[in-house]
Amino acid sequence: MLLRVFVSPDNIRRVDISENLSSVEQLKEILQERLQLQGDFLIQFEDPDFGNELCNLTDIKELPQDRAMLRILWKSSIQPEEAASLSSNSSLSMLDSDSLIISIH
Repeated sequence: MLLRVFVSPDNIRRVDISENLSSVEQLKEILQERLQLQGDFLIQFEDPDFGNELCNLTDIKELPQDRAMLRILWKSSIQPEEAASLSSNSSLSMLDSDSLIISIH
């Protein structure tokens, strides 16, 4: 299976997997190893049944057979309340569901 993996806007990778995948967890482990990913994340895929709109991958059987476009959706380890308490002069800005930016003034 050939995968195009969108890790971040400046890190889009091509991954060829020859293993027969039996679960989403197995795919996550392979991606973590080959792309040296750390942290917790979800995998989304472009679903051809919905005009290639992104859907969360919950069952490995949902992936198209030969090739697929995946997106890594990072789970934030810092909650907004914790980030705001880092400094009394901090401002929190959410760019999108993938990014958490903290500015210290």
